[in-house]
Amino acid sequence: MLRIKRYSNRKLYDCNARCYLTLEEIGAAVRSGEDIQVIDHASNADLTTLTLVQVLLAEEKRQGGWLPHQVLARLIRAGENSLENLREAFQASLDPAGSFEREIHRRVQRLVQEEKLTAEESNQWVELLLSPELESQALFPGMIDEPASRNDIHILLAQLEQIDQSLADLK
Repeated sequence: MLRIKRYSNRKLYDCNARCYLTLEEIGAAVRSGEDIQVIDHASNADLTTLTLVQVLLAEEKRQGGWLPHQVLARLIRAGENSLENLREAFQASLDPAGSFEREIHRRVQRLVQEEKLTAEESNQWVELLLSPELESQALFPGMIDEPASRNDIHILLAQLEQIDQSLADLK
């Protein structure tokens, strides 16, 4: 793990290699699979997330255009709830199986709370839904599992803007 101290002058110091790093070098380390931890020198506060956001912003500044401004504007408009939803979506993309399992547990627990299932029934349903026998069957057979391109995302954002406008017109 790359351990980095951040000083009050915003310099980033690699404690292992005993040298200063740039945001670009940290980004390269993360892209190569390195785990990092950034700690404030004075307070020992964990600044890892903040530093990774700075790496993203530095890359956006350098490359430009990979982070659509519509997405950022929507996040700001929606406020804290939207940021929490975004965080959950990112976490789900990193661990889709775990996210799926947590969602099944959450939904079944809700059915128990609403007294639509007993605790025993809920255990049976969770066991059935998470059965390894079901994992081998594709949810959408023949569907290509490719990430969306930047152009696809821009097209979807434009369509969302059109839908938003249509809804506003209907009001």
